[in-house]
Amino acid sequence: MEPEAARINMAVMRAHPLALALSSLRAGAEQFFRVQTGDGLDEFHRSTREAIHQWLAPLESAYLKADQQSEGPTPGMADLSNYVTVPLAYLALAALAALVPQAVRRRDGMALGALLFLWAALAGNALICGALSNPHDRYQNRLVWLVPLFVLALNTRLRQTEDEAEPAVRVPNALSLPTALLRRRAARPALTGSLIDLGVPDGLAAEMAGGDLPAGNTAEWTATPQP
Repeated sequence: MEPEAARINMAVMRAHPLALALSSLRAGAEQFFRVQTGDGLDEFHRSTREAIHQWLAPLESAYLKADQQSEGPTPGMADLSNYVTVPLAYLALAALAALVPQAVRRRDGMALGALLFLWAALAGNALICGALSNPHDRYQNRLVWLVPLFVLALNTRLRQTEDEAEPAVRVPNALSLPTALLRRRAARPALTGSLIDLGVPDGLAAEMAGGDLPAGNTAEWTATPQP
């Protein structure tokens, strides 16, 4: 920066700090949402023409005759692509914002750190480029393509975390229930016989073998003399 320009900038910041801060925030906010394709594609191309005129003067005439932008086909193609890319960019930003509370709820530090890092990069790039230069779509397009990639990767990670956190619900096999009942009934005669050998009455032994009477009452019934 030239010394004179530096002195002017410092004088403006000292004289109008609030106005400068507000204008910088407005420029940063505008820059954040400017993600169209084709920024700078026009029929003039001042910087390119100046470079050719200065460094490649012998080729300037041929360059002007072969100029493909005389009727502006490339800007028209960029305008058509914007009907797809711009809505997708805004949807990706909305999805990125929706992933933040999910990462907090899942207590996923890695996912939350990645989200905050990308939001800080997007906001910082918009504020710096919008404040120090005028808002241009090409500035934010340098980073916005990362948003859908982060959304897909982090959404997959959070879904895996959610599946691992949920306990598995074990559903009993319907075919195993009759088998268990049959095994229990098959074991009743042997248990009934053992109880009868201990002096338990036949009817009471059958009830105890079937599980209808708590095992703690066995001593009380065995102590009762049979009629």
